[in-house]
Amino acid sequence: MRNTEKNTKPPAGGLRAREILLSALTLLVLVLAAANSLVYYTRVDLTENKAFSISDVSKNLFRDIPEQVLLTYYISKRLETLTPIPGQIEDLLYEYAAYGRGRIRVSVVDPEKAAAEGLRLEELGIAPQQVQVVEQNEQSVATVYTGIVISYLDSREVLPVVFNPSNLEYELTRRIQKLVSGKKPAAAFLFGKDGMTLSSDMNMLASRLSESYTVRELQRGEEIPSDISVLFVFGGRDFEESALYAIDQYIMSGGKALIAADAVDVDIMRNLAPSAYGSLPLFDMLKTYGAELGQDMVLDANAKRIPVQRNTGFMTVQSYELYNHWVAAAGQGFSRTHPVTAGLSGFTLFWPSSLSPRPVGGVSSETLISSGRESWILRERFPTNPYEAASFRVLAANSDGRYPLALALQGAFPSYFAGKPAPSGAEGSSPSAQAKRDISPETRLIVLGDADAGRDVLMRVGESDYNVTFFENAADWLSGEDSLMQIRARLMRDMSLSRIEEREPREAVILFSQIVNLVCIPLFIAGAGILRYLRRRERYEV
Repeated sequence: MRNTEKNTKPPAGGLRAREILLSALTLLVLVLAAANSLVYYTRVDLTENKAFSISDVSKNLFRDIPEQVLLTYYISKRLETLTPIPGQIEDLLYEYAAYGRGRIRVSVVDPEKAAAEGLRLEELGIAPQQVQVVEQNEQSVATVYTGIVISYLDSREVLPVVFNPSNLEYELTRRIQKLVSGKKPAAAFLFGKDGMTLSSDMNMLASRLSESYTVRELQRGEEIPSDISVLFVFGGRDFEESALYAIDQYIMSGGKALIAADAVDVDIMRNLAPSAYGSLPLFDMLKTYGAELGQDMVLDANAKRIPVQRNTGFMTVQSYELYNHWVAAAGQGFSRTHPVTAGLSGFTLFWPSSLSPRPVGGVSSETLISSGRESWILRERFPTNPYEAASFRVLAANSDGRYPLALALQGAFPSYFAGKPAPSGAEGSSPSAQAKRDISPETRLIVLGDADAGRDVLMRVGESDYNVTFFENAADWLSGEDSLMQIRARLMRDMSLSRIEEREPREAVILFSQIVNLVCIPLFIAGAGILRYLRRRERYEV
């Protein structure tokens, strides 16, 4: 029989050409996809609050950048072999470049190669760091560099040490915005208590704020410049009418301020001797704006500890004992809807007074910080000595409950001096000076019931590192840096057990975590090891 089937197999040369064409097309697709990723960039981040992805604010930076910004990351190769953190930082920088639409360029430089080319990193502001290295049972110290230089036109900003990816996006975006705009906002401090100065009392806070703001101290009674972005007012005992007038007219012109005041002065140089202020003009001015300061002192069962010395026979022993006057705000005591406190993990107030919002037309208020469920108030007698702890509860003026300790006010504020003449001696009181304003445009205020929350000595003793973060957040919100606040609030997450305020549930969670970590996990690892050993022995016996 004749075979009539046709041979449909393509010739060898045609098959080879098809393979080459398919490989070339595949390579072209990969090249186009890589090129396209420089314009259209995406990634999947399943973490809470998208902690490993840059925010929309940073993604849209390119819209405000007329010329190219260069991010140069100087990182020692030795450090890259010791920790994965440099890789995470590089990923974040390249994400900026991917979303920068060509306006942001990233360069990663080895400091050793830069030094070989004659570049001294110390002259750029990048500081060397000493790290301990353990290799082959030998311990040594290595000098490494990890810093970022942000260059724009003829200006630059430097991050001298970069080792914490959690707040790097905030620092990068803030500094890029400052470089492009060419402006640095100003923050001013004004003290209403004799003896308090910025350098002696709040150097820590001023140092942190100086990274983002031009910081200066004002004198009582002088006119507050209009270029001040945010005004910090601490205390009020020694404010005269002329000083209050300057504050009032600054707010009436649209200025933003944080006013921290309390009703009882505690002298830390005289054995914590208390003295009640009574009625002060500053308190009446706060009422006009929508916040009433209570003539009281708030104590809380959730508090910090204070060093106390006790004589025990032949020796003196120092211990740290719970001090109810140092209120440790936490958990449900923070507003989780307001950007200032949305991600705050803690805040310590020292001998604070309660606040109450007052209805004022055109002004809205929100409680930022409250005391805990087991807090109470002292009104007439104010024992503050730690040795009088037995009387703290006995003298309570009312039952336990939450008390507002910080308020955020927003709106058009009426002037405290509306319908009154400008006080004698106040700048602006002369007929030739600018006319007195009786109502403000839309602006913002924060009122804090504690004049000591920013003092260096108390923050150190009270272990209140979170306080500086609160004031930084407050400065950004008051000065209108809402875009930066979105980054900071998104990155701040309170994962501490202090969020659980009730003592019994918190102790139950602590006990559960101890059982899991100290018992369950070791038993699981030991059991897995024993099981693997038995299986291997069975295999060898067979």
